[in-house]
Amino acid sequence: MVGPTLANVSVRMSPARVSVLAALGLALAAGGLGCGADTAESGHDEADAPDAIVGNRYADGEHPSVVRLSIEEDGRFFTCTGTLIGPRTVVTARHCLETSLSDGGGCKVTAFVDRVGAGTHDARAERHAATRCDVLAPREAPTRSRDLATVQLGVPVRDVLFATLADDTTPRGRYDTFGYGSWGEAPSFGVMCSNRSDGHKRKASYDGALGFRFGQATCTGDSGGPHFVRGTNVLAGVTSGGYAFGIAYERNADVAAERAWILAQRDAYER
Repeated sequence: MVGPTLANVSVRMSPARVSVLAALGLALAAGGLGCGADTAESGHDEADAPDAIVGNRYADGEHPSVVRLSIEEDGRFFTCTGTLIGPRTVVTARHCLETSLSDGGGCKVTAFVDRVGAGTHDARAERHAATRCDVLAPREAPTRSRDLATVQLGVPVRDVLFATLADDTTPRGRYDTFGYGSWGEAPSFGVMCSNRSDGHKRKASYDGALGFRFGQATCTGDSGGPHFVRGTNVLAGVTSGGYAFGIAYERNADVAAERAWILAQRDAYER
């Protein structure tokens, strides 16, 4: 079967965006990962290792608040993932949008909502065009921890359980992450992602750090996707990250740290 692509701990299906990450005393040139994958069901068990990742599973019926974002940039279309926190408010990653916005391309984003669990390529999937995009400005040096953006939809999405925002940062925890990109296997120092997205939402679960960690649960196209506190509707992080010198890592955006900004955006969008 077509297995999920480990969410883009970083970048959507769009071109790689380059940034500089200093971690553990190493300066890594970070690039976005590839997208969609053809992989078999993972045989991993969460007990295999402290940060073991259990992925490669379809999750179309879970969390309909998780949407696929189609982003137009210079006549090309790229995929990211986002999460509804209100009828018209989607949280995603800044790097999914910043190039188009900075180049004057505008907010050309369409959100696909899958209510029936058939995937976003199904004719029954809803399409919601965006009317506004806002990105969280970095402070000093570029950092994935502030890799956050919000998108306002023109028509409200109704009858969906919207995600709630974490209000406390937890260095380590138990998380479920979702994405519409490609999924693969994620050993401690690498990841295997394929270059295919089939319009289905996928899921990976892991125990470990939400912020910087070697190994990853996502690939390109999963950027902007949620990291929920395991078994809840609480949004703790947003997929960011990269792949440098043959080493996959995650540096996911911390929702609790930027909760006030996200809520202010939602309040403005939902008026």
